[in-house]
Amino acid sequence: ITYNGEIYNYLELRQDCIAKGSVFKTQSDTEVVIECYRHWGPSCFKKFKGMWAAAIYDKVENNVCISRDFFGIKPLFYSVFQGDVYFASEIKALRKIESKFEEEDTVTSRLFLQNGILDRGNWTFYKEIKRFPHVSYCIVDLSKPIKELSFKTYWTPFDKSYIDSFRNEDDAVEEFFELFSKSVKIHCRSDVEIGSCLSGGLDSSSIVALATGFNSKFSTFTTRFPEYPEIDESEGANLISDKFKTTQFYTDPTHEDFKVEFDNILEAQDEPYGSTSIFSQYMVFKRIAEEKVKVILDGQGSDEALGGYLSLTGLALNTFLKQGNYLQWFIESSKFSKNHRVNYFKGIKNQMINQLLRKSPTAFDYSDLVRYRDQDLYEDRISNLVNPPTDNVDQYLLYLVFDGNLQQLLRYEDRNSMHFSIESRVPFLEPDLISFTSQLPFEYKFRDGFTKNILRKAFKDKLPESILWQKNKLGFGSPEKALLKKVFGIDANVNGSTEWRNLIINKWRSKYVG
Repeated sequence: ITYNGEIYNYLELRQDCIAKGSVFKTQSDTEVVIECYRHWGPSCFKKFKGMWAAAIYDKVENNVCISRDFFGIKPLFYSVFQGDVYFASEIKALRKIESKFEEEDTVTSRLFLQNGILDRGNWTFYKEIKRFPHVSYCIVDLSKPIKELSFKTYWTPFDKSYIDSFRNEDDAVEEFFELFSKSVKIHCRSDVEIGSCLSGGLDSSSIVALATGFNSKFSTFTTRFPEYPEIDESEGANLISDKFKTTQFYTDPTHEDFKVEFDNILEAQDEPYGSTSIFSQYMVFKRIAEEKVKVILDGQGSDEALGGYLSLTGLALNTFLKQGNYLQWFIESSKFSKNHRVNYFKGIKNQMINQLLRKSPTAFDYSDLVRYRDQDLYEDRISNLVNPPTDNVDQYLLYLVFDGNLQQLLRYEDRNSMHFSIESRVPFLEPDLISFTSQLPFEYKFRDGFTKNILRKAFKDKLPESILWQKNKLGFGSPEKALLKKVFGIDANVNGSTEWRNLIINKWRSKYVG
C-alpha cells in the first residue's frame, strides 16, 4: 500500500479484522486498511471514517486498487500516458515525471478567467493531469497496457435512511447533535496534541464546544485584522476561547506578509486559486506550525451541508411556494428580510401568479450561480460540468457538497495545512452526518429567518447568544482590495475579481507551465 490520510475508526475495524482471522504486526491504521481490503475488497471503503488517498497492490490478482475518500478531503491526481498510469498526492510530483505533464490546459484556464470556475469535474490546469474523483475507486490490471481508468462509486448519502428521525424538529435536532458529537469525538482520536482553527463563527465555535469536552489540553488559532474591523472576528474568538478555556493564539497578517508569502502560497497550492482569503488561512497554519500543534480541526462542509450561504435563501423560500405553502413563505420572507435587510418580497405578484399557473417561481434570478453556458470554443467542457439544480434546495445542497464549491475549499485546506506538515480534519464531513443532513427536510435548515437552523438549535444551550444567532458570515476573511492595491498596485472592486484572476494565472504560468 501507498497511502496518505487517516482512518479514525481503525481501532474498531481492527477488531473486526481480527474476528476474521487477521494477525497484525503493527499498531497503525495503514495495516488496518490492507486487512480490510483483504476481507471485504473495495466495499471496505464505505466502512471507513476518515480521509485518504490510497493505492493497494494485490500481488495475487496482479492489480492495483486506487481509491479516494468520501468527500475529496485528501488530494489525488493521475495521468494515463503511453499505456501507463501515474498518480500522486501533489501535481508537482507528476510534473517531474514527463515534460508533457507541464503543458497548460487552456480550457481550464479560460473557465477560471472568464467564469471564475475552479476544481470542477476531473480537470486541472494541466492538460495531462486529472483529478481522481472522490467517493470512488478503480482497479488497474497490471497485465496489459492501460488506456483509461474506470471508476466506481462505493457509497451514496442515501445508503442509510434517517427518515424515521424526522418525526418532528426536536427529534431531528437531538439526532443531529448526537451524530455531530460522535464525529467530533472520533476526529479527536490522536496520539499528539490537537487544536482547532477558530474564526469566531458558528461552525468553528460548535467544534470547539464539543472538542474541549474530549481533550484536557486544547489550542485555538485565529486571524486578526485590527486595521479592518469589518472582517475581524477576534472578539467572537476571544469569547469562545474564554468560555471553553482554550489556549488561544493569534496571527496578524500584514501587507508585507502577503508580499513575502505570495510565491510560497502558489507553490503550496500547485494551481491558481480564487481570492486572497486563502492568505489568511495560510498564515493561521503557519502560526499553528510555530506552536508545534500537529492535528487541527476545521469547519469546512457545514455551509454546504446545512445551507449556510445567504445566497441560497431565495431558493429555499421558493420551495415553500412550489409546495403551495404561501403562509410559511410569507412568514419566512418577513423574517429573512428583517434579519438580513434583503427584500424577499420583490416580485411577489409574479411569483404568486406563476405558482397558481403551476409554473416555476421566477422572482429570484439564479443565473449568476449557474452561468455555465457559453458559445465559445470551450462550450463542450462547460456542457459536461455538473450544473446545480436551481429549482430544488435539497438537490442544490447535495451539489455543493459533492460537485460544487466545497472541492476548492478542501483543496485550499489540505495544501495550506500540509505545506506546514499539519493534519487538518473536518468533522462536519462524516458519512453518517452527511447522510442525515442530506435527508433532512429543508425547512429544518432554513427557519425563523436564519440559515443552518438545526446547528443553531443543537447548540442553543452551549454557545453564547452573540455567536449562536450572528447574521454575518466571514470565516477567515482578508482585505483583498487593500492587499492588491498596496502590493501590486491593482484596483479591484470585489474579491475574486477579474483583475485578481489575471494576476494569479499569469504568476502561475510564469513559474509552473512548461
